[in-house]
Amino acid sequence: MDQQSLNQLITFAIAAAVATLVAIWLGLIVWTWRDMRSRSRDPIAQIAAALLVTVLNLPGVLVYLLLRPRETLAEAYEHSLGGSAPAGHRGKERLPWLRTAYSGTLAGMPGLLYAAEKAMRRVRRTA
Repeated sequence: MDQQSLNQLITFAIAAAVATLVAIWLGLIVWTWRDMRSRSRDPIAQIAAALLVTVLNLPGVLVYLLLRPRETLAEAYEHSLGGSAPAGHRGKERLPWLRTAYSGTLAGMPGLLYAAEKAMRRVRRTA
């Protein structure tokens, strides 16, 4: 292998490593933005979290993980409902596959999720 081929190989390896690191950095920024959007309605907090990761990179993610709100808005809403779910439904996961399969669609709508679970139980009884 001559010197020119070796230089090209090293240049390609460095470019691939830099592209990978940039992709990971951008992915962390997007993840932080989306995670903060699910945890806060405050647009300034959302922007600040994304900027924190943009400027500080991995240490920024660690700081964000330490400072972010403990629960998402959907979880806070579900907790705020408190005892409004029927007694048989509280604390039980009857159809966990339904919650997993439709969690993105039904996020923040625990009443609708409960109705879907109830309908599926009726279908199972009649089948």
